[in-house]
Amino acid sequence: MKRTLIIMCLLWKASVAMLPADSVATDSTRVLFSIDSTAIKGSDYGSFADLWLCLPLAYVYDRGSVGQPAYPALGTSHAGHALVIYDDLVLNDPLTKKIDLNLVPTESIAAAWLPFSASDLNGHTTAPARTVFLRSIDIAAQPVRSQVGYRTGDTGIDDVDVRLGIKMSPQQSLNAGALLKNYAGTTSHSKYRTQKVNVKLTRALRNNWWVRYNLLYNNSDLDLALGLNRPWSPPDVQTRTLSDEKLSRPHEKRVRFDHGLSFWGPHRFKAILQFTDLYQELYGYRHTVVDQTLEAQKISLSTTVNPQWDFLNVIAGASMRWIRPDFGFTHARNDWESTLSLALQKRLGNIEFSLASRLENSNQSTWQVLPYLSARLNSIRIWLEKDQRLPSLLERYSDGPFALGNTELIAQNSWIVGTGWQQKTDAWQGSLSVMAEKVTDPLGIGLSSSVPVYRNGKDQTQVCLHWQGTLAILSWLHVTCRWQEYRLEGDQMLVKRPERWAQGGVRARHVFFQGDLDVTLYIGADYFDSVSIYDPFFSDFHGYDSHTSDATIYPYVHARFIIGDAALYAAFHNIMANDLSIWPDFPEPKAELRWGIVWSFVD
Repeated sequence: MKRTLIIMCLLWKASVAMLPADSVATDSTRVLFSIDSTAIKGSDYGSFADLWLCLPLAYVYDRGSVGQPAYPALGTSHAGHALVIYDDLVLNDPLTKKIDLNLVPTESIAAAWLPFSASDLNGHTTAPARTVFLRSIDIAAQPVRSQVGYRTGDTGIDDVDVRLGIKMSPQQSLNAGALLKNYAGTTSHSKYRTQKVNVKLTRALRNNWWVRYNLLYNNSDLDLALGLNRPWSPPDVQTRTLSDEKLSRPHEKRVRFDHGLSFWGPHRFKAILQFTDLYQELYGYRHTVVDQTLEAQKISLSTTVNPQWDFLNVIAGASMRWIRPDFGFTHARNDWESTLSLALQKRLGNIEFSLASRLENSNQSTWQVLPYLSARLNSIRIWLEKDQRLPSLLERYSDGPFALGNTELIAQNSWIVGTGWQQKTDAWQGSLSVMAEKVTDPLGIGLSSSVPVYRNGKDQTQVCLHWQGTLAILSWLHVTCRWQEYRLEGDQMLVKRPERWAQGGVRARHVFFQGDLDVTLYIGADYFDSVSIYDPFFSDFHGYDSHTSDATIYPYVHARFIIGDAALYAAFHNIMANDLSIWPDFPEPKAELRWGIVWSFVD
């Protein structure tokens, strides 16, 4: 994954065209930050992880090769523990509760944004500070009714993406897309192949009621990079000791179906039913040392209603999640969680207040009260939230090969405080965000008799500061910069992400023929401070040895050509062909050239 023109495509525009009855925040003053599809078409992304960096406080634990686990962080959240919702489908893994951004079909995205308060959660009962919404494009509602994209280049990248929209009637529409993606890998053992299909069928019912069916299908084959192919000694679940055999060239196969059915109508009522079916294989070279199969199903139901009065805005909701580990775990049992939520919103002059509380219950704990308070004054926002993360099925029942489960784990609790500011004028636009978090009983991995085991650690304090801005030097010349500082104090169970990283560059644009030839040139570089990670490579926490990378500067050049209804691009990464590693032992490609085209067809 490469962070390239994405830094030039920071869009503060948050107005989104939705179906009239859909209960999403369309007011640009309500959405903390957003990107839209213009940041995608003609860009040279490797996966959606590159676009994730357009969001404030965003970071991705980049393994240096397309298809490797792309665990995102949002502010001070731990790797992969942001909540990502794609067309009402929660994409977090049923077994790990993490989100891998490789699940997202990037070319399908119309918009991505962070909610501000409980009324912006679009029918979900989640924590606003941890949530990001993704909405797919509605080609059926546009003059463009189909789209074809092809991307290729060095390191064997080869993507074919097809999109189609059909408006059967004013009350019914169908949007569908398919992606075939191949990547030869940065190293000899990091190949990646995937197929993705997404379907969105929307139907208007009587009396202003709507129904929508969503499908997201992911099928992937991945060689997990061990960091310069270092072998790993997996723990033995029976003896609780390390195996004498070495795991090399691990391969992961994953098939996942997500089905969703949404209803919404008057009083901003919404009900969302989701079924997830996951099948996963993990095995060593020629099925040696490790040969593991995991299966799980998840069913979730969420309902909210939002009656509004002149004096008060009320949002009430309830949700239930049930997960069954069908195969692959020793002594595992079903998991369930339930949530009740209530939020009150009131405007006093220019200030809008929101007071919310979630009550969470599960088979692991009794009812917990999780309050949320936010306030907004023009372009300034501030929020305070209590959050809880229960141990996942993997953390409690894992048989390895990278860490053993622990049934004695307790919930991780945290208090989060944050503030955000954003402003836009004709000459410049910028935003500043700060988030701080106090974590008690953080979930991670530690050593027990030299064997990595999931455990609760000591308290942590984390702070993240994020600034970004764009300045128009001339009408055709813009300078963009982004800067993020991150600090972690306390138990160093977490992978240390860089304490400082920055992105910057220059964008020059010229329209030769209006509507026929629009050329944009990007020249820039990314900077990453030195960072340390620990074995096992696949976990987010330390086991044995620590490995440290040097500070890295990653230059690039990117050109985009808009010719009528087609967008062509060419990008050259790591121009000087230097040996670079954003993460230790995970080398970046040398002098990589990519090019491609996205062609839209009108009705």
